[in-house]
Amino acid sequence: MDNIVDLSTNLQNGVPSVPPPKHASHTVFYVITSILLLLTSAGLGVFYAFMFTPPVDFVPRTIVRIPDGASVQEIATVLTNAHIIKSPEAFAVLVRIKGDDTRMHQGEYYFESPTALPYVIDRIAAADFGIENVKVLIPEGYTRQEMAKVFAAEFPDFSADAFMNETKDMEGYLFPDTYRFFRTATSGQVVSDMRKTFQLKTADLQKEAQLQEKRWSDIVITASLVELEGKTAEDRAKIADIIYRRIAANMPLQLDAPFLYIMNKASLQLTQEDLYTQSPYNTYRNKGLPPTPIASPGLMSISAALHPIANEYLYYLSDKAGIIHYAKDFNEHRKNKQLYLK
Repeated sequence: MDNIVDLSTNLQNGVPSVPPPKHASHTVFYVITSILLLLTSAGLGVFYAFMFTPPVDFVPRTIVRIPDGASVQEIATVLTNAHIIKSPEAFAVLVRIKGDDTRMHQGEYYFESPTALPYVIDRIAAADFGIENVKVLIPEGYTRQEMAKVFAAEFPDFSADAFMNETKDMEGYLFPDTYRFFRTATSGQVVSDMRKTFQLKTADLQKEAQLQEKRWSDIVITASLVELEGKTAEDRAKIADIIYRRIAANMPLQLDAPFLYIMNKASLQLTQEDLYTQSPYNTYRNKGLPPTPIASPGLMSISAALHPIANEYLYYLSDKAGIIHYAKDFNEHRKNKQLYLK
């Protein structure tokens, strides 16, 4: 009888009250936990969808330029503004988690279709530009017209006419260098890169010209002349000094290089009649420097224009091998013509 439970004291309204099941609290715990897990999963899903998936306003065939030396935050801003990613904060955090913060590569990245954030990071870390990158060499001494032909031959979307219109006042200020562009490059992209490169490469030389109280435009014009008149650094610096002294003496420069610019003729092709051509670039008829550069000078020529080598000569000529022969007066110059140009 000891095992019989007396229920008489639990009778209420004639119905015995039954104690709650032993595991009821555990069941409630499991239900609540499951709900929380579901909510957490849903929250993570919403978070992932918001942070990691591409933005809805992505524009197909977008090209994004990552500048040289850009920080993770700066890259994130560029990508956000281009509608490649949604959250610059998520980009920065994930880059650091993946350990890619020191492996971000500069360049132009092509996004054909929307790309999830992790894959955007992977591409920039691997320098995966997404489209063929074409290397183009623009030699020192090239004119805008020659540059336009080179670019037009490489890029289907490049307009030579647009390039010439956009660079009307930029002769000599488009830096000759090796460039890399996508096959989809246009004149606007090319001009922007060449101008920026010129400013970057010549920044120190511009400051030096300012310290010497020399007009930068005169330096660039002189540099374009010596670029085509001489081959070695020494010859170019000597020719620069001759140019400055002839101008100071109120003598015409009598240079042949400008005829390449105005009529595409080299020294040995010029006739006596050509020397009387009516043009502001004809330094036989006009004194002083031409009105603009006649080509794109390299750093060697710009440096020569800034650092001329003092000498006693007023005349010079280049023989068929490109060797410069100098003369102190016209009689000596005439003898050099007979010796080296026959």
